[in-house]
Amino acid sequence: GVILSVFILGLVYFWKEFFQINSIWPLVIFGFCVPLYMLMSANRGQIQGKENFGKLAITYQLEMWVRVVATIALVYFGMGVNGVALGLAISLIATWYYSKSSFKSFEIVDFDTKPVISFLVLITLYECSQILINNSDTLLVKHYFSPVEAGQYAALALMGRIIYFGTWTVVTLMFPTVIKLKKEGKNHFKPFVLGLTFVASIAAVLVLGAYLFPEFAINMLFGEQYILIAPYLWKYALATALFACANVFVYYNISLENYFPAWVTLFFGFIQVLILVLFHQNFDQILLVQIILMLVLLTFMICYQTFLNFRAKS
Repeated sequence: GVILSVFILGLVYFWKEFFQINSIWPLVIFGFCVPLYMLMSANRGQIQGKENFGKLAITYQLEMWVRVVATIALVYFGMGVNGVALGLAISLIATWYYSKSSFKSFEIVDFDTKPVISFLVLITLYECSQILINNSDTLLVKHYFSPVEAGQYAALALMGRIIYFGTWTVVTLMFPTVIKLKKEGKNHFKPFVLGLTFVASIAAVLVLGAYLFPEFAINMLFGEQYILIAPYLWKYALATALFACANVFVYYNISLENYFPAWVTLFFGFIQVLILVLFHQNFDQILLVQIILMLVLLTFMICYQTFLNFRAKS
């Protein structure tokens, strides 16, 4: 977290120019928040590992509601974008404070640190792949397009990500459950199938809704001034849905200490950035690139899992 913070703060003027931002202060506030976000995430990790899903849910609710209330209040009192950044900081402080109590008591045991460090490095790299796939398009649009178009695409991305974060709970539940069943020598494929079914079903409903009622959704969340992005909503939703389904395969295999799918996803994250740098003529082209890449990624995951299951039965 400290390394990332130094990286962000040290290049703050570069980020300001690259993303066409008027002030460095939102970036400065964000840079100082990064270590705190890492600590908060570590606390959440322990809560998740203990399968205390009620408390885990409260941390997410607390973070979002504090952010909403604080941001609205700060923007209302004239702080603008700086208020948005401060709202983020306040929400992280509140969530970290609530979640840190999970470290009140623990027993230090002797264990081999090498596999733990390897696992942490792998998870960090996989999280980077998710960041690339989920956010690189928005950042590149901010760089290549006008501020108005970038704002429209950011709104589109926020709505599309409802699918990803709406299905994230399923993965959160599946991850420790599969690990536990594996250690107990029980069948762990059923939770995977159940999780994939839930994610695919939720994603399908949301994509269909985005296709049938895009203008209603955009009017409800952003207003008529964003109605121009309506034709693109189902396309972004589809790309996100495909990635959400592929993500279930990756986390299932990570639970079983098979990290190959995570490396594949990281590769696709870099490929997406590279292709979008070359092809970004309009929103249609950007979304088509993402749909094709995520479809290929999901197809690979299905074929790979089928191969693993066939080999296991043989």
